[in-house]
Amino acid sequence: MVLDALQFSSPKDVLSQLLKLGANPSQGKDAKGRSPLLVAVDQKNHFAISLLLEYKATATVVDASGRSVLSAAIAMAAWATADALLKAGADPQQGRDKDGHKPLLAATIAGSNMNHEKSMKDI
Repeated sequence: MVLDALQFSSPKDVLSQLLKLGANPSQGKDAKGRSPLLVAVDQKNHFAISLLLEYKATATVVDASGRSVLSAAIAMAAWATADALLKAGADPQQGRDKDGHKPLLAATIAGSNMNHEKSMKDI
């Protein structure tokens, strides 16, 4: 059984039931080459992210453009999601953001920018 983007716009219990019935949380891709977990991250669907990780969705997949789920979370500054993905085995050296940065570098840049913005507000 393959999951697709349609399940993420359905009621929460649909995704839960599909996974309980044996749907593979990592199988399937949408038209953009995104896995179910990457679709959930892109949609900021915290319920689906948690559920897919609970059912052991692969956290190391990349889409057709080379983005990983971790790259997507970091690009949105979704730090709690990034932390959950790392705990689930996401590789900070896998995938690239729109600027070609690996997740670890993108997070470092984002952290530097946040610190710079805070320091500029103090001036």
